[in-house]
Amino acid sequence: MTRPIIQPNPNVRYGQRTAQDAFLALQRQEGADAGREIWAPLTFASADATPDVSTGRNFISNATGVTITDFDGGVAGQEIVVISGGATVYDTTGTNLSGSSVDITTAAGDTTRWISEDGTTWRLLGYVDISVDNSAGA
Repeated sequence: MTRPIIQPNPNVRYGQRTAQDAFLALQRQEGADAGREIWAPLTFASADATPDVSTGRNFISNATGVTITDFDGGVAGQEIVVISGGATVYDTTGTNLSGSSVDITTAAGDTTRWISEDGTTWRLLGYVDISVDNSAGA
């Protein structure tokens, strides 16, 4: 994609910024932050066993303790991250969630990562249990 050439005019002011400042800001967008995506976490509705994930990428499960059996609104190839707001169980035996032969039980702060294979089936990509102390082997 070709960006238009902008010739700054230091005599033109946009509020307190000069055109030169605007030009430099546009150039910085090409730097380290180019393409960076930030997805603020959304909180699942309380006691929703099939929360909608169509509007985000990062989620927090509610703190009431719930068993999640599916994620609604997914598309093929979508990846999501779920941070447990409280005790959360993922039913991976006999539902559209797969990746474990037993249900996954998480505590507050634990993180799971999922990918949708076809828009309806979700495979577990990773699980981080924050209660495990990994510092001894580091």
